Amino acid sequence: MANLNTQLVLSANGKEFEFQNSSTYNEILNIEQSVSETDDFVRLLQVDPLSGGATTGTIENPQFICIYNSSNQPAEIQHIVQGITAGASDTTGATDGNIQMLLRPLEYYIIPHAMLVNYSSTKSAMNGTTVAVDNATPDSNMFGGVTAFVDGSGLASDASATSFDIDDNAGSPSGTAGLFKVGDLIRIEDEIMEITAITDSGGTEDTLTVKRGLFGSTAATHADNTQIRLPFFNNFDDFNTYSTASTDVSGNYKSTNFFAKYRTVASNTLDGLCRGTVAIKFFEAGFQEFGLSGITSATKTGLTASTQYFVKIGIDGATADEISITTDSSVDTFGGANGFIAKLQTAIDALFSDASKNNFQKGATVSIVNGDIRITSKQHLSTSAIALTAGTSGSDTTTEIFAQAIGRLPAAPEGAVAAKLPDDNIVKDGISVPNSEAYLMDDGFGNLIAGSLTQGSGTIDYDTGAINLTGCPSRADFVFSANGNSGLACGGNTQLNTLTSIRARSTSNKRKAKIQIIAFNK
Repeated sequence: MANLNTQLVLSANGKEFEFQNSSTYNEILNIEQSVSETDDFVRLLQVDPLSGGATTGTIENPQFICIYNSSNQPAEIQHIVQGITAGASDTTGATDGNIQMLLRPLEYYIIPHAMLVNYSSTKSAMNGTTVAVDNATPDSNMFGGVTAFVDGSGLASDASATSFDIDDNAGSPSGTAGLFKVGDLIRIEDEIMEITAITDSGGTEDTLTVKRGLFGSTAATHADNTQIRLPFFNNFDDFNTYSTASTDVSGNYKSTNFFAKYRTVASNTLDGLCRGTVAIKFFEAGFQEFGLSGITSATKTGLTASTQYFVKIGIDGATADEISITTDSSVDTFGGANGFIAKLQTAIDALFSDASKNNFQKGATVSIVNGDIRITSKQHLSTSAIALTAGTSGSDTTTEIFAQAIGRLPAAPEGAVAAKLPDDNIVKDGISVPNSEAYLMDDGFGNLIAGSLTQGSGTIDYDTGAINLTGCPSRADFVFSANGNSGLACGGNTQLNTLTSIRARSTSNKRKAKIQIIAFNK
């Protein structure tokens, strides 16, 4: 793919305005056509997402269109756009719209992409009545129960079969529309499969070609009328590794669909995601503080040197394990390489790798926050929490933390703070504003970008809903927001919610106009 760099500079009355953009493209369509005064117009460009651009003057997925009148004769330009009917889920089939404009000599204009519709409502073409989800929690089953079922006995007697029939209303021609897409993972009972091909029979059922027994599942037989599901477990692990759809320990998450949302097989019904509407918000980890004030790394602990102290900790709901630290012979501060915090951190870290402990593979971080010692779960699960209780293994209560006050340490910790989601809105300068910096949000080009209050990045496929997150909070649960199945959605059933064609004619029967169109296909 090549780079397309565009720049527009406006200079007027000593002021200058500059606009620029950069994108990629696969091919260039460059047409210059003389047009007469014919009332029927001359077609210069046809947009056909399903054609592959095989016909001259036809382009599949234009991302930049420049229309220029290179002649000295004014021209009339006609744009034909698809008609979309607003509804609970928007539908195609409405009357196409004709948008006419005058283009005078040496004038030009730019259309940044072809997603342009004739919408039946004065309301937004991205806000279908029933298709928006706001801070939704992924289903705990990690799959969506969709209206698709195994049809026939192809899987009932053969656990190795690589193709089988499904109910006709669940399929789609060549995988370009409908409930399933090539590359999807599907779940039938406890088996995970990958769709490699979709065949439209034109009859009573369609056929899926699949890979069997993936992601730690076992290929098995499945009876007629068994439901086919869209799974969204984290594809970086086996399907049953975790109990929720969450990031892994590295903060990564992957799924071939958008939480089983925005797939439809209804005739002429739009599907897919709307660009610029996807937002992911991660849980903030639970924590517990000691209940101190004014503590710094240089603050002395008041504990006895070279002495073993005991405390119990439970991380993310696990039964508490008792841990201990032995104070240094010479370092008596909270901070430092051999200080209290470092030793407590080492003891907690040891739990993570000890399979005999209740808190095996559960991590936490010890730090000073606002003058207090805080222990924070390393996991951002909705259930993440820290539970500190008194140690019990000391020879007396003088070495059992939180059994009584010891040195600077209090008799009991502060109440635990449970994991929570960041607020949707925050108060800034006395005004409630969206807390957008707490989200991972899409930029309209398929990229997911983190705000300053979260971390990570990712990609989103607006057609399939496939999502890939990297470098996000570790072992994090999340909620998601998006719009889809609307007039400006981007799924397989919405391949024709675009500008259909651009046509032109001269405004004079005495002289032709010459129109140039340059389009970049992505």
